[in-house]
Amino acid sequence: AVQGNAVSRRFKVQGSKFFKAGITFCTLNTKLQESALKDRKLKIAMISIHASPLGELGTRDNGGMSVCVRELARELGRRGHRVDIFTRASRPSDKGRLVLADNVRLVYLKVPQAYRAAKDALYPYLPDYFMRLEAFRLRERIDYDLVHSNYWLSGCIGSMAQACWSVPHLMTFHTLGL
Repeated sequence: AVQGNAVSRRFKVQGSKFFKAGITFCTLNTKLQESALKDRKLKIAMISIHASPLGELGTRDNGGMSVCVRELARELGRRGHRVDIFTRASRPSDKGRLVLADNVRLVYLKVPQAYRAAKDALYPYLPDYFMRLEAFRLRERIDYDLVHSNYWLSGCIGSMAQACWSVPHLMTFHTLGL
């Protein structure tokens, strides 16, 4: 679809005939992609590093984003996709992983130095979180098809995963300050 959009932008100035051809190509390309993925079940690495989908709402950094991550993962799992949600462990007693729903697991990444760190203090630990995520992936022998990051901190880890795994990276920012 991106190529189709590029074609339509490139020829838009030269006349509506080319613009319409670009739109037709874009639509055709999108339909081909949809049919190719229709029956394919994806393995998705979903990253929500600073806020757990199981966190108590209204405390610390848990709120609407936590609900969004949890419910999106449940719906994807219901549709047959396998989703692993990666979040930080905030205490030593956090279990390694939990089953949240059919095809959905919550995986705690343990970086002991960051257990009690505030969200704004997590940035220096992001490579450590990615190393633990990668260790999990290798141990489980999973090749993810897609990375979905939530919030900019998770996006940094998602970019590391994208570069290492050569997979698409989708990012939802949730909060943008102006």
